[in-house]
Amino acid sequence: MTKLTETERLKRRHASHKKWYDKVRKDPKYIEKFRTQRRDRWHSTPGKAKFWNSYYRDRRDTHPEEWMLHAARQRATKRHRPFEIEKSDILAVWPVSNRCVDCGTEMVVRTRCAPSLDEIVPGRGYTPTNISVICKLCNTHKSDSSLEWFERVAARIRRAT
Repeated sequence: MTKLTETERLKRRHASHKKWYDKVRKDPKYIEKFRTQRRDRWHSTPGKAKFWNSYYRDRRDTHPEEWMLHAARQRATKRHRPFEIEKSDILAVWPVSNRCVDCGTEMVVRTRCAPSLDEIVPGRGYTPTNISVICKLCNTHKSDSSLEWFERVAARIRRAT
């Protein structure tokens, strides 16, 4: 008897599993059994999901720069733009007073004035010279609004001060 290589063993195992799966996937008894197992597995540990959700929420609140870096990396990959920043680059441009550079409001996590990573020149990617940290509200307005809107807001601020 010859010893099977790892690849051959996996091929045989896959073939036998596929044969079994093709046989049982249409059987209502097995379908109900699998649904019950999946449901029971999910409902047996609701505390675990609650724990991890609160863990990640707390982590996001205490280290927003890590989450901003992660989200920026995903956006850059999705849009095929350069991504050359690290956590230290974000901390280097973070305002010392923790106030938005554009509007001056204090940046508080999980509010409309939460800190947000901004591409100064859209389309150039996330490079150390092309990022700033501003509040989410200003970043949203910057991406959606026209130049005329910004000029009206600036004129209103000038009149108020």
